[in-house]
Order: sequence, then structure tokens, then C-alpha cells
Amino acid sequence: MSALITTVVVPDDALVFEVAREAAARHLHLITDGHRHLLCSIVPPGWRRCAAVERDTLPKDTVQ
Repeated sequence: MSALITTVVVPDDALVFEVAREAAARHLHLITDGHRHLLCSIVPPGWRRCAAVERDTLPKDTVQ
């Protein structure tokens, strides 16, 4: 029995953080081969994971 692999093609006009949130919600990886981006349940050979991290842009001394 083989494992089921889920793959979703990321549209060219997609926003990075929206795609990253969708990947996390669906328990998928955001991956790239340098040309295309996919959401996938595995990271196949020749592909690598993309990191998208939202950070607070306010300096720490201005946060109340």
C-alpha cells in the first residue's frame, strides 16, 4: 500500500503569508524547486521547504 501525497499548486498572484497560513492549516509544507511553489505533504528530492515567518515590525520599546 502506498501513501497518499497531497499537492496544491500555488498561483502566481498568491500572497506569501496567506499561502503559509493555508499550508499550516492543512498540515502541508510550502516547497519550491526554484521556479514553482507548491503545498505538499512531503518534500520530494530536488525541492526544498520555504520559510515564511510573520514578525512584529514595531520596536520592542513602543509595544505596550
